[in-house]
Amino acid sequence: MISFKRFWLVYFIIRIIYLIISIFVIQKFTSLGDTERYLNSGLAYRPNFLTSSSDFMDMTGGAIGYFLGGSSFLSNLPFTIYSFSIVNWAIRKVDLEHAVHPYLLLAILSLPSFCIWTSVFSKELFGLTVSAIFGVLFHRFFLGDFRLKFRDYLAVYICLVFKPQYLLFILQGLIFVYLSSKLGKQAYVKLFLALIMICFNVLVIYWFRDDIDLVAQAMHIHFFSYEASSNRYEHFFDSRYAVFKNAAFGMFIAFFGPSLTEMRTSFFQLIAGVESLFIIILFLYLISKYVFFNIGRGVVNIVTFSAYFLVITGICFVHYPFGIFNPGSAVRYRSNFLFLFILLFLHLYKVSTKYRSDYLRK
Repeated sequence: MISFKRFWLVYFIIRIIYLIISIFVIQKFTSLGDTERYLNSGLAYRPNFLTSSSDFMDMTGGAIGYFLGGSSFLSNLPFTIYSFSIVNWAIRKVDLEHAVHPYLLLAILSLPSFCIWTSVFSKELFGLTVSAIFGVLFHRFFLGDFRLKFRDYLAVYICLVFKPQYLLFILQGLIFVYLSSKLGKQAYVKLFLALIMICFNVLVIYWFRDDIDLVAQAMHIHFFSYEASSNRYEHFFDSRYAVFKNAAFGMFIAFFGPSLTEMRTSFFQLIAGVESLFIIILFLYLISKYVFFNIGRGVVNIVTFSAYFLVITGICFVHYPFGIFNPGSAVRYRSNFLFLFILLFLHLYKVSTKYRSDYLRK
């Protein structure tokens, strides 16, 4: 079995290879999102850079590109090193090195689109940062450690600037875990709290249904105005409140990315589709270990199930209007929260493995 000292060396090399592919191969056929624009925007002060993600990326990227050569390998290299470091930090904090087989962990952390989008100067790099910090925080909350550190407040700030729509559901999940720990061990109390929070979300969505519908329509206009060359599901939001009627299918396809037809017509979409299939199978495998072991013991963990439902369903819902119309955008934007999902599901796998070992020793 590979040692973890060698594991991290291999993973670092994989990250560098992905950067080389991104700059010298992919960038020859298509743009890497807004990365080129950021790194070629030049030296210019943006007065709203602390509150506007676009201004921050333009100002910071422009300064880096000015000194390191635009959207070059050298200008992106520091961010590849940073993304490797933040993944390394999170895996060690959650103590997954001794809970997951290294080859499986290496496969999970080396997903193509995830590594490509988080190895260059992109907003997804900041999404990775938020995912790592909140993933570690969820792990600590599940263990009963509710101390907040500076990095946790920093993650809230970054999320507010870059992806505020995710923060509502992440904070709800954390608050639910915290309140559940303070309400004693009665399962019915925790179930009642979970139902209250779910009903609250339903009422808020119902109250703002017209505004949400307008946002969905705006995303439809955006994609079909500026990215018509790769759009699909043109009539997905044609009727009023279609964003809710089509939510189940929309959430799935926006997370998965390319359709079977798109996978057959494009090599890049084929790679993205295979990656998405691997992710779905992986998540089912990780959660099955946890579910079947607890069912065998006659245990249902209401806190874990409810917190995961709030976070995962909520994030997928707010993600899907951004990913339903374009497979490339679906996979790219998924990179913002994918690492959080990975940490959450690996936490379940780790817990089930530990409990199984303790159970068998008794």
